[in-house]
Amino acid sequence: MSQKLTFTKVVLLNVSRKPEGGTIKVSCAPSKTVAKAMEWGEVPEWQTSSTPEGELAASIVEFTPSNSDQAKHAFEIRPAGKVASFEFVRVQEKKGKGANKSPKFRLELHFSIEYADPEGAGKVEHYMQSVKDSTVKITYEPKAKQEELLATDEHRQAALAEND
Repeated sequence: MSQKLTFTKVVLLNVSRKPEGGTIKVSCAPSKTVAKAMEWGEVPEWQTSSTPEGELAASIVEFTPSNSDQAKHAFEIRPAGKVASFEFVRVQEKKGKGANKSPKFRLELHFSIEYADPEGAGKVEHYMQSVKDSTVKITYEPKAKQEELLATDEHRQAALAEND
C-alpha cells in the first residue's frame, strides 16, 4: 500500500538530464515526520553533517509552491524512481561582516530524486526559475519488513537434538 511523505521548505538545487529521465538535487528542512518514516531517530541541532541511510522507491513526486500566488506552477513527475543520497548539512544563515561576530546556523536535509519522465527536466528547470520555496510530496512503496520469529525452548532443544 502506497504511503506519502511531505518535505517542507524545499529548494531545488540542481537538475541533470538523460534521454530517459534525470536527477534532481533538493534541499529542505528536516522534520520529525521524515526522520520517523525513514527510521533515523532524532537528529540533534548541533550536528554539523551526516549521511543517514535509507532510500524510497517513489512512484509520484508532486511539487507545490509554498506561495499560493504561484500555484499555477505546481506539477508532478511520474514515474519517479529512487529517492536517495540523504545528507544533513549545517549551513550558516548570514554571510558578510556581522556574520562572523554572532554566526547563526540551520540544519538542512539534502537528497536526490531520480525520475524516468523524459519531459521531467524541462518541467523542473521551468519550476526552478519560477518558484523559490515549495513543498514536495513523495508517494512511495514502503519496504517489506522481516518479522522476528521467537523460538521457544522446546524448539531450540529439538533443533539441537536434530543436529547431534
